[in-house]
Amino acid sequence: MKKVDIFFVILLAIGLVSFYNVEFKNSTGNYISSCFDSDGGIEPMVGGNVIGFDESVKRDFCFDDNTLYEYFCLDGTSKGLVDVIKCENGCVDEEGKARCLEKGEVTLGELKFNECDNGCYSKGVCIDVGVRINNGFYCDIDEELNVFVLDGDTCTNNFECKSNLCIASQCISEEVFVKFLESISE
Repeated sequence: MKKVDIFFVILLAIGLVSFYNVEFKNSTGNYISSCFDSDGGIEPMVGGNVIGFDESVKRDFCFDDNTLYEYFCLDGTSKGLVDVIKCENGCVDEEGKARCLEKGEVTLGELKFNECDNGCYSKGVCIDVGVRINNGFYCDIDEELNVFVLDGDTCTNNFECKSNLCIASQCISEEVFVKFLESISE
């Protein structure tokens, strides 16, 4: 193989490892054969996610500042259903798991007048650099929320790309990546 090909394969492997770590860092490796709700059901004060019997993952999320979409399991064969809950004291998304705020609860972001020391302010909390949020934004290294970069545009990190794939400083689509993997496996 040429040096350029070897370099590209190494870069691709690093990208795959980064993609795996971002997408699956909270995975346990356990096989799920029924619906599982990490917060135990309809619990608006506890952020969580549902893993359906078909292994689909759905996370509780804030639709807006006062509306929580709370996923739950109806039974063991459920893919996960959603309950729309109005939060009287606001809705906050912490580490990718949304919940309703309790009366009198103050979040980190509000203490800093909507600013964060390390990260980006979003809906009442500080989120870490590199975290992607549901509405198409990510926290950039300059501690600003930015819109996802589209396929074909220049990138520095995977989390910047809508596809979460930044290879050779360019966002690539999942389809292009799959075609590449198929071509090298032949």
